Order: sequence, then structure tokens, then C-alpha cells
Amino acid sequence: MKYLLQKYFPRWLRILSIILITIFSLYALFIYKCNKECVAYYLLDKFAIAPILFEDTIYFQDYSYVPVYDRRNESEILGNIEFWSMCPYRKGNTYISSYLSYILLNKIAVDLEDTERNIVFVTGFDNRRYAKASLLEDENRMKALFEEYDDYILLDTHSPRKSYIIPKQLVVDLEKEYGKCDYDIQDFENMSPQYYINADFYAKEQSGPALEPSMIYVAILFYKDGDYYYCNSNNKIQGELLERLSSVWEEAHYEKTP
Repeated sequence: MKYLLQKYFPRWLRILSIILITIFSLYALFIYKCNKECVAYYLLDKFAIAPILFEDTIYFQDYSYVPVYDRRNESEILGNIEFWSMCPYRKGNTYISSYLSYILLNKIAVDLEDTERNIVFVTGFDNRRYAKASLLEDENRMKALFEEYDDYILLDTHSPRKSYIIPKQLVVDLEKEYGKCDYDIQDFENMSPQYYINADFYAKEQSGPALEPSMIYVAILFYKDGDYYYCNSNNKIQGELLERLSSVWEEAHYEKTP
């Protein structure tokens, strides 16, 4: 046996095998630890604009609703946030992810005094703040938004550097038609989240080009089989509103952010 090992598995090959097995074992343990500590997911493959799923609740970025956070000493980190495509428990997921995706994992933090988890913070490689979708649908918030902002954009979730100008009256009419929205996580799996409607605070705050997408949230538009939906699969956009919305793309008048 010793002769066979020396002949077919020389010392250098055995050492290399041990090293490779150790590396793969450590990698598997690292991935397992990351997934075990994951408590939230980005629902789009671009974290800079993605809503997140945390404790079975959907959150969106909104820089008008969520103030700049200055209470770091009074926050608690609860775990990792991963891309939804990395979730090993997601139905139909092939679970293929790069090592870099795990190295750059961000963390979810909450304010210790915010027992309702109305606002959460992402810290680490990227730092952003999010509010519960249900809070952003508040009627008084929407009324105040329309009173303060006159400029609105359609942000393409697949090309975040492209944002179409959308008339304020169309945004107001869409909100009037569909009212307060309820969000369903299944819509993010069964349909394509295609556009955000955001208030354009850059138009109000500065004259220069925007450094990142305007994230004052109004609504999300889903796309499936040639149809568009406002916030959820029950709100299919039709008739005059669809025609007016289509004209926004047909005019091809958009703003580019660098």
C-alpha cells in the first residue's frame, strides 16, 4: 500500500490535495456562516437602488422620510444582508454566487428605540437607510410630497443611470387611481420590477448633475407579459393612464446621471 501511494500519489500531490481540501472546506464553512447570519435580502441585483426584505417586510429607500442617522452608538447590528439570488432557501434558486459577493456583505442595523423596526440601516461596504413600504404609502406623506415637489422621474431599475422625466399630474393621477398600495413579495419573484417613480429632489436642491439616483419614493412599477402594474399585481395600468405613461418613453426624453 505504501509503495502504491508513493508511486501514484507522490508527496507533493498529497500535500496539494490536503491544501485544496482545506481551502474548499473553509470556503464552505464561510458560506454557511454567511447564510446562517443573513437576516435581509436585496430584491434587485443592484443594491444602490434595491428595496430590501427584512423580517418578511418590504422596505424602500427614501431620503425625505428617513433622516440622516446620527445615533450609531444606539444601534444594533442584527446580521447580514445578501442579494435575493444568493438565498439558498429561495424556490428555484440555483444558488451560484461569487466569493466576492460574500466578502462584500453588508450588515443590517436598527435603532434600539425603534421597536417597530420602521426604519433600518445598511452599513458596511455600502451605507443606506430604508423605511417600511407601508409608511411610505401614508396618505398625509403623499399629500406633503406633492405639495413640496414639482419634478418627478421614472428610474429604470435595469439601467439606473437613465431616468425619464414624468409629468407631475400623471403621477398624481396614478396615485389617485390606485390609492394606497399593499406590497406582495411574490410580485418580486413573478414579475419584473421595472421602474421607480421618484420625486426628483436634485431638481429642487441643486443645479448640477446628480451623483446618484433620486430616492424619494413614490411607487414601483412592475412589468409582465407586456403589461405594467402599479405597486402590485392587482393594479394593472390601463386606458388613458397607460397611454400617458407610454408617451413618457416614446418621447425618449430622459436625464442621465453620471
